[in-house]
Amino acid sequence: MNTRIAAVVFDWAGTTVDFGSLLPLRSLQAAFARFGLDVPLETVRRPMGAAKDVHIRSVLGDAPVSRQWLRRYGRAWHEGDVRAVLDVLETEVRRAAACDPVPGLDLVLAPLRRCGVRIGSTTGYTRRIMEALMPAAEKKGYAPDCVVCSDEVRAGRPAPWMMFRNAEILGISRMARVVKAGDTPVDMAEGVNAGAWSVGVVDSSSLISLSPAEFGSLAPRERESRRRAARKKLFEAGAHYVINTLAGLPGVIEDIEIRLSLAEEASPRPRPHIGGTLVPVRL
Repeated sequence: MNTRIAAVVFDWAGTTVDFGSLLPLRSLQAAFARFGLDVPLETVRRPMGAAKDVHIRSVLGDAPVSRQWLRRYGRAWHEGDVRAVLDVLETEVRRAAACDPVPGLDLVLAPLRRCGVRIGSTTGYTRRIMEALMPAAEKKGYAPDCVVCSDEVRAGRPAPWMMFRNAEILGISRMARVVKAGDTPVDMAEGVNAGAWSVGVVDSSSLISLSPAEFGSLAPRERESRRRAARKKLFEAGAHYVINTLAGLPGVIEDIEIRLSLAEEASPRPRPHIGGTLVPVRL
């Protein structure tokens, strides 16, 4: 592997830790339940990857959820309610602090580090949540060089500000030398908006939302069906590449480095794809 890629900026839940992104999903459902709201998993899942205040605002703005709130409290929800739900969510996530690395993460990070590639990260979590999750992840072997949270910039995903903050901290001036890896559509949009290469990760994603055991127990046809649906959403959001697991990332980086060598630091451009299959294109 060459060193044209200077950094990989990873998402957290559903990408590097917490296979299936189950902690935020379950914690959000529990937080809404504390306020007497019965929110379906699909409604909770829809804004995954966004800053948590934006996520909560989006769910409360869903028409059936808004009606539940109105019936229970006799008024429409307001920004103070968003803050109250966020406080409960932060407590729920900090209490659980589930940060098991996804299988094989160490086998992907080690060669990147040996080649001098920096490891950054962005997250929809707040800094208060990450203060609990980062030590838990470090105890299990995952400690990126940089962590930027959604409440530390002007706006979270899909805005590019967390990516730019990573680049500033890591000392990288060309975003075309940065890869963004994530499991949600807004992760892909974040990378594209920053001028980086966006790589979607499928199997561990919130788009599938299964534990490793649940995912492994799927019949092959069902597994591929879910993968196809997730790939489609990630490509539609602007992904340059989509991989089943992080084990595919080194090969993607090698391909990107070839493209960079041909285009001399050209801005990333998506490859055409048909049904999730990448079609080679000459730059």
